[in-house]
Amino acid sequence: MLESRLRAIIRKTKRGNAYSDGSLNNAIKVFTDDILQFISIEILDDMPDSTLYSTFLAWETMAIKHQDPDQRIKHIRKGMKIILMPSLVDSEDELAETTNIVSLFSK
Repeated sequence: MLESRLRAIIRKTKRGNAYSDGSLNNAIKVFTDDILQFISIEILDDMPDSTLYSTFLAWETMAIKHQDPDQRIKHIRKGMKIILMPSLVDSEDELAETTNIVSLFSK
């Protein structure tokens, strides 16, 4: 599903017409194999199309420079940026318990 979704996203762009079917399929397969070593399929499925496309473009730029699979994985690992978002608190009781920085870390 991820591969077909990404293929459709890329084909909708102006750049998508520059790929032959074979080269696009190969690029998507290698991208999927590489990225699934670091990010779960569930997270990728939840990504908006624009984020998934920009992730592919960043990977493609790096993959052109580093065609050796081990070097490519090494550079992906170096370049990954992880942002942890805080969860939203629904309960007023939980919110009252975490009103200052000390109480956030004392749990």
